[in-house]
Amino acid sequence: MRKSVLVFCSFFALSIFAPAIAQADPPVYLVLERTTDEDEPVGPDSNAIHGRLTVIGEDYRCDTLERVGINPELDIPYLMKAGTHNIKLSDSGKFGSNSPEIEIAGRKWLRFHTGTKPEHSEGCLILGDYVGTPGRINSSEKHVAEIIKKIRRDDANGNGNTIEIRNARRAKANTHTTHTHYDDEDSGGLRVRPDGSWSVSCVIL
Repeated sequence: MRKSVLVFCSFFALSIFAPAIAQADPPVYLVLERTTDEDEPVGPDSNAIHGRLTVIGEDYRCDTLERVGINPELDIPYLMKAGTHNIKLSDSGKFGSNSPEIEIAGRKWLRFHTGTKPEHSEGCLILGDYVGTPGRINSSEKHVAEIIKKIRRDDANGNGNTIEIRNARRAKANTHTTHTHYDDEDSGGLRVRPDGSWSVSCVIL
């Protein structure tokens, strides 16, 4: 009898909690592909790099804008280091509640936020649409709002949202090439432009 009651209770508990577990939102995994080399910044003041942000597993992409150079107040680079970093939603005095924050050791207040030019960033990631003007970006509010919808607060186990930041592939001079040759053997001679399109390089042996 006791065994039957235990089985019934287990089944009853699963019937209640299983749907909630199944419907829980999975952590968001973002990938930022920088499409401009930080050593070759663009824009009117040559202080910007472009990129492309993708939500893995979803049909969503947007363009990004970052500032390069040294922050004179902190004496550190504006640009976030490449790698995989945690993301959380936190309150910001400037950007309000539920503002996406990127956690990087030794840095603070790094966020996704709105803007149109690199001077609007102190090291944060500006989201929007690249419309062909180097160093500028549009429709920022729309994309920041969309990203906030996709990011949930970290769970109790710390298995939360992450972003992988990848630097642009670097070119090297080669007297035997007609275009650009890349160090990355897997690049296949492809280069991403700020607008997300590709150019193809060929090598003459």
